Parts: sequence; structure tokens; C-alpha cells
Amino acid sequence: MPAAFPISHRDSASRLLSPLDEIAVRAPDFLVRCANPFEIDGERYELPSYEVIGPESDHAPVRLAIFAGLHGDELEGTLALIFFAQLLEAVPDLARGYSLLLYPLCNPTGYEDGTHLTRHGFNLSEDFGRGSPIPEVSLLEGGCMSQSFDGIITLHSNGTENTFVAGSPQPDAAKRFVPPVLRAVEDFAVWGKIKPVLNPAGYHARNGKGSISAALSKRDTFELTLEAPNAAAAWLLSALLAILKEKNKFNAFRTNLG
Repeated sequence: MPAAFPISHRDSASRLLSPLDEIAVRAPDFLVRCANPFEIDGERYELPSYEVIGPESDHAPVRLAIFAGLHGDELEGTLALIFFAQLLEAVPDLARGYSLLLYPLCNPTGYEDGTHLTRHGFNLSEDFGRGSPIPEVSLLEGGCMSQSFDGIITLHSNGTENTFVAGSPQPDAAKRFVPPVLRAVEDFAVWGKIKPVLNPAGYHARNGKGSISAALSKRDTFELTLEAPNAAAAWLLSALLAILKEKNKFNAFRTNLG
């Protein structure tokens, strides 16, 4: 089980992410990438990213970018990435054949304030791909647009008690990846007290204009949005582990589109 640590919305973003910085000190294949500093009302903030380089396999590394914390009151995705990194440090072979770029906290001011929006009232999920001057948006776009990813995954929480949603705007990608993700969450939830409602009718994951995947994706990039209920970071973790098991599907997906 990943190590536990105290969390408060009033804690600083750096304290929240300290377990990732500690892994970067210990593990040579876990790297701190772009700090991406910016200033809000005279205070300095960063959008750190971390790269996990898995053991080599018999194919070119599958490159995935995973984003969390676009909304300051959605802590589940950030915690899932912290637990994910801790698990990959303990079991490096889980990331064999992957290069993973993790953005665990895209809205640090919202996190510190305990608010959905940024400190200046912007919804980061609605401003990508629109030439936005918002520093969080422009820094994420600038840092990612030039990179080539095989997959982009965005983590959210949806404020429900038991609804888990996985979706992709690409029909082929949804067919390949959504079923194993939902099975993994359902299997994991067997050990808990809450039974998940998976992709309920009429509920759609936040894949659309203004979303981070819409802004950063290319034709041959797989896109997936995962939404967990409150206090269910472990469900997102089980979904991410299920995705890592799908290397052959990633390779087939990019081959078909190439």
C-alpha cells in the first residue's frame, strides 16, 4: 500500500508533491522535468512534471502524458498519480516499455484555496486550444505541444459517491481501452464497501472543446478521460495500472493510424 501522508487544501502545493520529489532523489529513472514557474499576485508557483522511464522492451517506448489537478478541489487525480509513482518505484517492471510524463497538479492556486477554479476564477478545462493568456494553460500548452505522445490521459473527480466514468472522443480508442479500465475498477471495488456505477447512461466524460486533450492531441494520439467519485483515488490508480497492461493495444492503435 502506498505511504500515507497528511493533506489539507491549505497546504502548499510543494508539500503535496513532496513524495514525488523524494522519489526523484532516490530513483535514477524518475526525473523532474519542467518546473514551469509563473507568478500570481506576487506569489511564485510552478507546474512541475515528472518523467518515469520504464525498463526497455522489444519496441519503442510508449509515451503517455497524464494530467491531474486541473481543478483545485479535485484531489483524487493528484493522489492517484502520487500513489502510481510510489508503486512504479517499488515495482519498476510495471512501466516496462513506457515513458510516462506526469503532471500531478495543474491548478496549484485552486488547490491551495480549496476551489474548483484558479485563484483568478478560470476553469482550466475550458481554456485549452483557444490562445488563452492564463499562465497555467499557456505553460502546459507550450511544454507539451512540441512533444509526441502516444496517449494523453486526464484525471478528474466528479463529486459523486460511486460513479466512475472512462471515455474517449475516438471510437476506436474507446473500444480498445475503456472496457479494460472499467473491468479493473469493478474488480478493485469488490474489496471495498462501495459498488461503482460505471459509465451511466447520459453521463459523458469531459472530452471536448477546451479540454487539455483536445488542445494537445494529434491524429495518432490516443485520448482518455477518467473520472472517479470523491475519495476514490485508488479507483483511478487501478485504471492507470490497467492501461499499462495494454501495450499491445497502444502499438496496434498507433500502427493503424500511422
